[in-house]
Amino acid sequence: MHENDSSRTRARTRAAVRTSLEPRSVRIFEQNLPVPGPGEVLVRTEYCGLCGSDLHIWNGDDGYDWVPCGTVLGHEIVGIVVRVNGSSGIKPGTRVVAMTQSGCGDCPACASEYANGCAQRHTLGLSHDGGAAGFVRIPFAQLIPVPEHIP
Repeated sequence: MHENDSSRTRARTRAAVRTSLEPRSVRIFEQNLPVPGPGEVLVRTEYCGLCGSDLHIWNGDDGYDWVPCGTVLGHEIVGIVVRVNGSSGIKPGTRVVAMTQSGCGDCPACASEYANGCAQRHTLGLSHDGGAAGFVRIPFAQLIPVPEHIP
């Protein structure tokens, strides 16, 4: 007999989540492991840097109210691929670093390889969940394999 996902006990992970627009509103929560969609992988986070953007969110500074409440922070990520959804050439066990942003792939900014200028850009840890968690789902296009000799 096969069980469906809704009846199974799901694995859990801890994550640093923005809970409101107020200062000091980042909390550590346990949540279900993310499920990679088509064209994505699940990465077990080894290291996640927190930078100035995360500090602005922590402080509740003006100009960061566009970051949705409920978002897992962290966009400077190194980790190990544990699950792949689709055909990417990246296999489970591969150590990767995540590029912070990706664009739509079709607009003039993306055609000039300037994802930061894309109106539909996605930013890990800001516009969607990042790596300040045990696991994060990341699109194939945002991954760079890390050679084994690099610590």
